[in-house]
Amino acid sequence: MAIISKSKQTGKILKFASSSPDSYGKLGVECSGRTFGSWITGRNGLASGDLISQVPYAIESILRDELGVPGSRIDTASFDAAFANALTIKLNLTSDFEIESTDLLQKLAFQGGLVYVVSCGRHRLVDIQDLTPTSVATIPFADMVNYPQVSKTNINDVVNRLKVYYDFAPEYSAYKRVDTFNNSTSQSLYGRTNEAEIFLPHITKESALILRTVLVPDSGVGLWTHTKLLVSWDTVGWKWAHLEIGDFVELDAASVDPHLKPFGSSWSNVKILIQGIERGPESVSFNGVQL
Repeated sequence: MAIISKSKQTGKILKFASSSPDSYGKLGVECSGRTFGSWITGRNGLASGDLISQVPYAIESILRDELGVPGSRIDTASFDAAFANALTIKLNLTSDFEIESTDLLQKLAFQGGLVYVVSCGRHRLVDIQDLTPTSVATIPFADMVNYPQVSKTNINDVVNRLKVYYDFAPEYSAYKRVDTFNNSTSQSLYGRTNEAEIFLPHITKESALILRTVLVPDSGVGLWTHTKLLVSWDTVGWKWAHLEIGDFVELDAASVDPHLKPFGSSWSNVKILIQGIERGPESVSFNGVQL
């Protein structure tokens, strides 16, 4: 079990205001982050010794500085690309704070508007704040074994009312802010209100409000507000075996549309995030989702 250390953070010490016996002798710290090592040199204008305040690089620091993952196993291009929309960390810790590294990586990724994946032995990030991702491949119908399989996510998975807990205060073990947001477009379209709640202890209050507009904006389409296409397909041979989990791809509209359209619409500009890959001796199977 890998545990994140408490010895490399910079921030301010907080006294516990609670008189609970459980809080006796504890210290709280509101962390701005740790500092970069030499591995950041030449990337996004940052340098060794700078404060790590961005979620993508906080994740990379855990991989390198805590877990000893070599740079060759980190898709640094995806971390650098995520910097463009990077949200700001605010690690709120206590003196008895312990967490498995895999749990913290996933928590930080979600709160940073990212998906953290390991594919083909490499650690990488997918920026879900990017509403116009770049496809790395366009797959023609001639390369498919059969028609692609298409379905939609369940309407019960739609979220159009979101309760957000944010601006966490470790000295009180409580959130300073709790707000509820509604997406009028989704509520009107589906004729129902589906509510969920999220807790965001490790990012600033400003970043929390940015993330919620990605997930459930007041109107229009958010990441959680509408049903999504689920797509699976097989390709002949190993021509497309180089694709990885976390890649965005398209099915070629010109050649696939005449055979199958997704619920009557064209495949044009449908970006599919690959979520699973199985490489067999004669074909490669993919499944993905349209974000």
